[in-house]
Amino acid sequence: MVVQQQLPPKLSSRDLVLRQTGQGWRVEDATGRQVCETLSSMAEARLIGRTFAVGRARVWVYRQERWSLLDGD
Repeated sequence: MVVQQQLPPKLSSRDLVLRQTGQGWRVEDATGRQVCETLSSMAEARLIGRTFAVGRARVWVYRQERWSLLDGD
C-alpha cells in the first residue's frame, strides 16, 4: 500500500473504498454504499477490490484511521 494519509481523500465518483470495521471489511463506492457482503479478511477484500476496480479510478483502503491506495502487489 502506498500514499498513507490521515485525512480522507477526495474521492472520484469511480473510486472504491475497502473499509476495515469491527465485523470485517466493507467494499464501498464513493458515496459510502456497500457494494458486496462484508468480507472477513484483507486478502478477500483485496481480491474483491481489484475485481470491482476494473474500469474504475482508484481503490482506497481505510484501516486504523489511515487511508492508503491499494497497490498492485
